Amino acid sequence: PKSMHRGGLLLHQMMLELATSLMQAAASLAQDITIGPVLDASGYRRSLASLVSADQLLERAERFVDAAGHPGMSALVQANRGQLRSLGADALLSRANSEDAGLPELVLSEEEMAALRQLSEDYSADEDDTDCDDGSGDGLERDDEKGQLLTASQYFGRLGDRATSLVMAAQKSVDIVVEPEAALILALMSSGVLQTAAARLWSCPPEGVVETECKRAAVSMLTQSLAILPQGSHATGGLAHQAALAPGLCAHAHLLQGEIHIESQLLGAEKPQNKYQRVQWHLERARGAIHGAAAEGGIPSSGLLLVHLHLMHAKLLLGSSSTGSKKALERAVEELVLGCRELRRSCEGGELRLGLQEEPAQGSTCLALAAPPSPAWADVAAHLLKHLRAALRDLCTRRGAATSCAVAERSADGVCWKDFYRSALQLNTGWDVVRVPTLYDALARTSEPSGPRNRPAAAAAPPPPPNSPPRRPCGPSA
Repeated sequence: PKSMHRGGLLLHQMMLELATSLMQAAASLAQDITIGPVLDASGYRRSLASLVSADQLLERAERFVDAAGHPGMSALVQANRGQLRSLGADALLSRANSEDAGLPELVLSEEEMAALRQLSEDYSADEDDTDCDDGSGDGLERDDEKGQLLTASQYFGRLGDRATSLVMAAQKSVDIVVEPEAALILALMSSGVLQTAAARLWSCPPEGVVETECKRAAVSMLTQSLAILPQGSHATGGLAHQAALAPGLCAHAHLLQGEIHIESQLLGAEKPQNKYQRVQWHLERARGAIHGAAAEGGIPSSGLLLVHLHLMHAKLLLGSSSTGSKKALERAVEELVLGCRELRRSCEGGELRLGLQEEPAQGSTCLALAAPPSPAWADVAAHLLKHLRAALRDLCTRRGAATSCAVAERSADGVCWKDFYRSALQLNTGWDVVRVPTLYDALARTSEPSGPRNRPAAAAAPPPPPNSPPRRPCGPSA
């Protein structure tokens, strides 16, 4: 009836306001979740409780938005529920790392299994009421019709699968013509969840599955994530989220594919030259995505992506220098130093300042360093130091290398490799690689020619060719 139209509009507005409040409450719970490489039992239980509470709030918000007739917003809420499950899989992996036993040996409590069961399965309203009546017993430990107990590894796989299926289903449920903004954001979320699933599958393959098959599936998911990304979004001036995230996701997908090709025998039947060219292709695509977005104000964590790019290029060169190629080793060291410089640039005021103090310590020319701001930066710094030491050791110990520092081989900047290796060995932690550019520049300055001893000898005149006529003397006597 027309008399109820005004009241229906008010009810519609109230449902949207309530759904917005529920989503804000869920976002507040999710922001308080901190998951690092290692998560103890108490921290894991708190994270699980927050994830379950946030998921329940989002489920209610999804119902309100769907009843109000907003399919785009409903799909976004569903995709965020999938992201919560992906976060739950990461938390479970961090919990296993704290036990030093791995996922297969991790023992879960009944409370943890109840939360994991709620996140890894899709319940209807009736099932939710039935399950909430009994908080203990077989229902918490049995996840299928046969009543078999699930292990931590199985929960880990189910959470990842559930996260991917929820986000992909949300992305497919929205028409890009009717809801263009929601469709583009969902495309970015789908690409991100596929890349996360690929990285998780690559680093933690399921039991009983050949590792090569897992890595091949990871490459397939990364290829699909690139195809989902909106093409040319950062150049056409679309949404702000789109302009900021699309190039970074593209670069991340190419870096992951290159990393898989480097560290695995996935393409074992392929020739080394073809494998080298394939990784180089991914490196160029990643570099183009990062630098192509620089004109639009850059992308989030571009410094971290560039450090990974230099690190992966160095690993590629080190892998191709199995025969002890001096040129490949020197190029690898140069790439690692460039990675340290990029890390330093990010510290000194590029994008994060990363806890770097302004004033140098007393008696030191290097800036005082604080702890890394996140595990991602600490991990890439540790890998930089590890591969830098390995490359310098190979340069100093390879066949034909000079044993005396006076005649030791040097870089193009005049840095003695042996002196540089000694300086790298004196770094205490991985985060100290931020000092590497300062050490390298100092060694380059001290090796500059300062006297006749360091000046190169004049080149001798070449001998005359055989059977050549004698040269006539020049001057008045001629």
